Amino acid sequence: MKKQQSPNQCTYACMASAETQKGCITSLALKGNLVYVGSQSGAILIYEKAMDGFLEFAQLDCKAPVKALAIGENRLFGGLQDTKLKVWSHHSDKSLKLLTKLPTVQDRIVRSIKPGSFVQTRRHHKRLWIKHADAVSCLAFCLEDDLLYSGSWDKTVKVWRLSDFKCVDSIRAHEDAVNDIACARKGGIFFTASADGTVRVWRSDHRDHHRRHSDHRGDRRLVATLVQSKEDAVNCLELSPDESILYSGTSAGRINYWSIDKSLLKFNKGSFLAHKRSVLCLTTLQNFVCSGSADSTIRVWRRGEGIAHSCVAVLEGHSGPVKCITATLPSVSLDSSSSFSSSSSSSFSSSSSSAFGTCFHLPNYHLLCGGFVVYSGSVDGTLKKWWVGDNDCKVCATAQSGRPF
Repeated sequence: MKKQQSPNQCTYACMASAETQKGCITSLALKGNLVYVGSQSGAILIYEKAMDGFLEFAQLDCKAPVKALAIGENRLFGGLQDTKLKVWSHHSDKSLKLLTKLPTVQDRIVRSIKPGSFVQTRRHHKRLWIKHADAVSCLAFCLEDDLLYSGSWDKTVKVWRLSDFKCVDSIRAHEDAVNDIACARKGGIFFTASADGTVRVWRSDHRDHHRRHSDHRGDRRLVATLVQSKEDAVNCLELSPDESILYSGTSAGRINYWSIDKSLLKFNKGSFLAHKRSVLCLTTLQNFVCSGSADSTIRVWRRGEGIAHSCVAVLEGHSGPVKCITATLPSVSLDSSSSFSSSSSSSFSSSSSSAFGTCFHLPNYHLLCGGFVVYSGSVDGTLKKWWVGDNDCKVCATAQSGRPF
């Protein structure tokens, strides 16, 4: 356990680590008690969380590097380097079955006989506009409209209707590879980040049921282009939990952020140097922002009054660039023997009448007030689980000082 250095810093510890044996980890997702890990070797590894580590639960062979993962209610979506998207369905026994590939065979056949369905991707070469022409780099859900957005190195964003898996739109979003997408929960608003050094803001103009379930293209319009620097690629995007701030990580090691006006007419920008090398991934939880970097570290930032940020922890342990991270609140159960278990749910349960925020000092573990769990995947092939504790609680801070986690 790292000792607390100042009242404003967080205590933290690496709770578990797993060597995937599949090389570079490129994507990460959580669902219930399972952790989904995409690898450069072309496999999706599924781990079950345990108190002292990870138990390998299943493995999916994708035959191509897995660049992005997204999990819906009962489906797992994978974006692959071979330009395809694959969809698996969950079953009651937690097993996964390949449901379809996107675009579907039926969609490809129907589109191929329609005029105007082909676009020129390079000289003397055309392909259906519903198909990506390069690696699928990112995925994001728009739950309000029941849509999935996929971004690609081919500079486009494609929009997939989840009810029938049809591609309903294709947007030439940037002048270089699309690296990440972030979707707001409401309003049909989404953001794209690119290697061309810009972040773009988009809005879906159609809000009625008929248009939402039609095959009409071109309903999404560009609202704003937030230019950062043409020399610095934008690698990742993340919205704050209340969606009032948009964060981006750049190849220069900076985190840029914008406070978002609800009308989307005003964007107030801030920026701070976060790492010595590229910021490759971001995640947010409560008033915290976590950044993973090519310098092999994870930094935890607390948002203070207004939009000021301060670094409260540096998580060190990976030996390679940190490619993907996600954070979650713990779900803790205590029985009469004081056993401890955690899952990725944001709920808190206890056999006692205690509420979230109460301190439990267990024989081998400490639940800190306001704490959360971070999962990280690295080029070094390791998956790690970290505990970050917010030391607003003086009892926890005193109990943690100099003691093993």
